[in-house]
Amino acid sequence: MSAPSPHAQPAVTVALIGVPAAGEPTLRAAFKLFSIETQSLNGNVRQALQAGRFAGCVVRLDANAGPLLEFLRSSPANRHLPILGLCPAGAKIAEFAKVGLNAILHEPIMEAEAVKVVRSVHTFIRHEPRRHVRIPIVLETEVKISGAQSFSALTHDLSEGKAVIDAQNKHKRIVQVGTQQRSMTHIVEAYKLLKSGTVGTVHKVHCTWNRNAARAQRFKDGIDPKSVDWKRFLGTAREQAFDPYRFRQW
Repeated sequence: MSAPSPHAQPAVTVALIGVPAAGEPTLRAAFKLFSIETQSLNGNVRQALQAGRFAGCVVRLDANAGPLLEFLRSSPANRHLPILGLCPAGAKIAEFAKVGLNAILHEPIMEAEAVKVVRSVHTFIRHEPRRHVRIPIVLETEVKISGAQSFSALTHDLSEGKAVIDAQNKHKRIVQVGTQQRSMTHIVEAYKLLKSGTVGTVHKVHCTWNRNAARAQRFKDGIDPKSVDWKRFLGTAREQAFDPYRFRQW
């Protein structure tokens, strides 16, 4: 047995709410593939969600799901929690659109779909690292299941690019890099207006950024610093004390 990686990810747990017993083993196995633990919640589910430290949840979209989902999205402790909806036959998914489900599973739970869905959200459940740690992750990670890595943006400066390209070529992996805020239609159009001189001389630029959260409110998150590889999260950024708000709200 090989020695564990010094950068092994801390354990995270996803809550299973209303998942039929017949489908639980398949769903648990899918999360386990990505080193994510699962815990079934029964009884006072709201209290358990408030008391526990969950990184995500799977909620069966039955008649009782609406109030629970609204509670999750209005709770300071859980409002940013990734939620996977488990859709019974005949359920109207559109009714739950306003709570912002992150993914959908269908009953009966099939292995192929469960693995596909969990694969698509597992980095999100683990609170995807800030981009300044993405380069070492690309260089260190041996992708065993999907054969690919996907990041929204990759480097802080051009000098870091060669190491990423060399690693991708060496291990023959697919590394998908998004051109965040560069290729979107309105950004391209704004660039053309500036480049052509249509706008004229620019003396001042004031930038804003939309996020679906009250980012000015530094609510108490309750993250245990021992559960976070904070040094690795910072990567090449300056050394600083653990900040749960920054960790969640980057």
